[in-house]
Amino acid sequence: MHAAAVMAIRPSSCYAGDAPPITDAHIAALEADDFVVIDGLFPNVDELRQALQDAPYRKTLQPESIRTDRVTWVTEDDSEVGATVRALKGLGDRFAPAVGYRCLDAPSRCMVARYEQGGYRTHLDHDPPSDDDLYWLWASSREQSQRVLTCILYLTDPDFDACLHGGCLRLFLGCEPGDASGETATSIKDVAPVPGRLVVFKSRRVPHAVLETSRRRLALSCWHLAPEA
Repeated sequence: MHAAAVMAIRPSSCYAGDAPPITDAHIAALEADDFVVIDGLFPNVDELRQALQDAPYRKTLQPESIRTDRVTWVTEDDSEVGATVRALKGLGDRFAPAVGYRCLDAPSRCMVARYEQGGYRTHLDHDPPSDDDLYWLWASSREQSQRVLTCILYLTDPDFDACLHGGCLRLFLGCEPGDASGETATSIKDVAPVPGRLVVFKSRRVPHAVLETSRRRLALSCWHLAPEA
């Protein structure tokens, strides 16, 4: 595993042939419910986990009071995980209509987040928490401020048990537009980080949090972007 190279933002249609078999039912579920959970699309979870265990993880610029994970970045050129990165980028081609676009752009790279303990406070993926002093960074980066579709693939150990170890992804559903705290949610859905599970949701509609975990939790995330006008 090497440091992620600088890659270009490209249309997700460039990776359409790499996408896993997303069905019309998956697309309809995302459109109607703002999220969809799919198991079994990625059979190589053990190999991915092994490849990413000792990657160069670093603390983000955000304080521990907001998030406790360490992250590393990967691209389609990484020999051990590149095929999965391309598959995640291809998801944007299939799910674009469910978030109101004819097409989406794939990001230049994907993020791997590793938690040993702790979690991530409620937030929206295109906008920082209200007390985060990094607004300037989010606003200046198209790969953050233009996120519209979030795709997360869990790479936890096979014996990870959310009932024992925590670490669920909490989704706040039915929120009013612009609510980043989840206070206006009409329902809450907790998704266990089962290895090989893919969670896809609307980045601007679903505030979410990572609940406290007591064991290593590994996830690979890809954020698709609204196309440039």
